[in-house]
Amino acid sequence: SVFKDGVLDGVLLYQLAIKRFFVATQERGKSITWDPTMERGRYIEKDFTLLPSSRIILTYGLFDDQEKELEKLGFRIEKANKPNRDLGYGLESMLNGNIVAYLRLDVPHRDWGAISLLIDKAGGNVTDFSGGRGIYRYFNRRDKYKDSFIPNLVVSWTDDVHQSIMRVLHK
Repeated sequence: SVFKDGVLDGVLLYQLAIKRFFVATQERGKSITWDPTMERGRYIEKDFTLLPSSRIILTYGLFDDQEKELEKLGFRIEKANKPNRDLGYGLESMLNGNIVAYLRLDVPHRDWGAISLLIDKAGGNVTDFSGGRGIYRYFNRRDKYKDSFIPNLVVSWTDDVHQSIMRVLHK
């Protein structure tokens, strides 16, 4: 991850399981992938977009009643902070479409910030819990929140999923 004046400005992420690089910057309009070719050291660049059919949401720090409301809407909840959760789902699951959204309180810039920028530039939705966009300031925060963190985050692939989540958060 690259930060400019405390704001997440760009990310280069490698997903070992599928041997794919993911790239996004604030300046560039879209996220891209670099896929390896048969020729050593050569990659094919493609726009990164995805429309997952999954109804799985990864959460960290939500209240139980909010998670139950999301389950009533037909989502399966995986808690990132639960020791015996299904380990097949993590943040990288957003990149391959295995989860449709993630929500977190007290968000560290590592992993969460990078994947959020990739999803945002690939056409997904990235906001704070109140719906505010442009939330990539992890350092030198004006609100005095602790450095390298933001207070909360909602990331989803589709508008309808994002709107469902926001309605639950605002009940």
